[in-house]
Amino acid sequence: MNKKQKTWTIISVVIVCMVCIIVALGLYVKRWVYAPNFNINERKSELVFINKNENIDVFIEHLTEQGLVVNVDYIRLAARFLKMNDCILKSGCYAVTNDMSSMELLQHIRRGEQTPVKLVINNVRLPEQFASKVAKQMMADSAEIMNFVSDPDKMRNLGYEPEELFVLVVSNTYEMWWTTSVEGLMNKLKSENEKFWAAKHRTEKAYELGMTKTEVVTLASIVEEETNYGAEKSRIAGLYINRLRCGMLLQSDPTVKFAMRDFTINHVLFSHLGEDSPYNTYRYAGLPPGPIRLPSIASIDAVLDAEEHDYLYMCAHEDLNGTHRFARTLTEHNRNAAKYHKALRAWKKSQR
Repeated sequence: MNKKQKTWTIISVVIVCMVCIIVALGLYVKRWVYAPNFNINERKSELVFINKNENIDVFIEHLTEQGLVVNVDYIRLAARFLKMNDCILKSGCYAVTNDMSSMELLQHIRRGEQTPVKLVINNVRLPEQFASKVAKQMMADSAEIMNFVSDPDKMRNLGYEPEELFVLVVSNTYEMWWTTSVEGLMNKLKSENEKFWAAKHRTEKAYELGMTKTEVVTLASIVEEETNYGAEKSRIAGLYINRLRCGMLLQSDPTVKFAMRDFTINHVLFSHLGEDSPYNTYRYAGLPPGPIRLPSIASIDAVLDAEEHDYLYMCAHEDLNGTHRFARTLTEHNRNAAKYHKALRAWKKSQR
């Protein structure tokens, strides 16, 4: 073998070695970049959130704080391969699973392939509580939500007055993108509201009662505050409808609490009844201008399927179990009230 042949042999060996090293390194890198790199424990998946203007460093920090990432170096390597180190990540909610690799997760993020969230809206009395509850489950800020729902023009564009927020919103669970804008959220709620009223002949039932949607939901909000017992709801709804039809004051204690914005009141006293507010049904006839809380679907349906009877009065049951006694006459009601107050005094005495 001459000198030239030896040189080429050496070069060939070097090239082969370099190729082997590159291939081995590539396989090594691929193994870890594409290997599962997340620890979700017993759960099937975990949702991770990327806010506005977050970069890969902030995102990795969040993953580490939650104890989700197995090896930080692997996800940094994947980010380098995808050229995501120096860019702002796409905001959103993304699902991470145990069998997911760093590359797979980052590819979902780069393409903006979000996982929808379940937005639960229930058990709120005031718009501020609504805004706070939604903000805890969405990227939207509570102040931004409040600005929208308190803006007459924006609410009227949806077909509602600001005091009718809880007529627009139906207490339910909604699936939507975490990054949905406030306007998008409210339009979604309007669309779902229309579907709700179109279902189960609800619009027709309201018409048969001679009530608007706002009146139905407002009454449902009162019913919701009056009892926790589902079996009583349609009866209480029927009682208030009877009062409305004969021109009696509703005299509902929860409306006084709402008028005073004091929900810590356990017993409405005579001193409370003079509160000058259109929501005070001891002072003003008819229904309040809007709901005094977000009612459940069960309470709305209880109004639409209100029990037909001739009761005009109710008071707490003397068994102190949270249920009520109903009466047709004031005399009968006074007897029931006397039984209740006697039982209440005896219970208080026993607690001393």
